Amino acid sequence: MPIGFSDTLPAATNSVLTSIERSWAYLIGFDAAEQDYESAIINNDETGGVHDEDNLMLPMKGYWVYVTEDRELAGIGL
Repeated sequence: MPIGFSDTLPAATNSVLTSIERSWAYLIGFDAAEQDYESAIINNDETGGVHDEDNLMLPMKGYWVYVTEDRELAGIGL
């Protein structure tokens, strides 16, 4: 499903997706300038590499998130 990140500061993917922690498998951003997909961020990957779940999601950017079951994603609030 496509999602956006509505906060004003970048945040770790795993923190942003806490409300769907058990069901998100991976997240892929789209680089509009390059017209290309970015590397997938993978749930529970804690290797410190390009796929690490603590990599940042950026405000006002669109993402695709693959989930393994229907869940409700909580909004980002201040």
